[in-house]
Amino acid sequence: MKHRPMNFSGSSNAQFISLFPVFVNKEPADQVIAKYYWKNDAHWNEEGHRLVADALLKPEGGILLPKKGAGESKTQSRK
Repeated sequence: MKHRPMNFSGSSNAQFISLFPVFVNKEPADQVIAKYYWKNDAHWNEEGHRLVADALLKPEGGILLPKKGAGESKTQSRK
């Protein structure tokens, strides 16, 4: 059975963040692929990870990270 990421996130009560707009810009697709992906691989290279991190963490329109200690168990926060 095939699941699409958005369907999976909805049925799992998880937030889905589409990163498609981060990579779609005025650059031709072949240049985007060469710049942000490993050669002959569908995974991001260092530049691709940097692009995504910058997009997710930007002050306006990015995501908010939990404050340090939020969500940690008492054991984790003592480390």
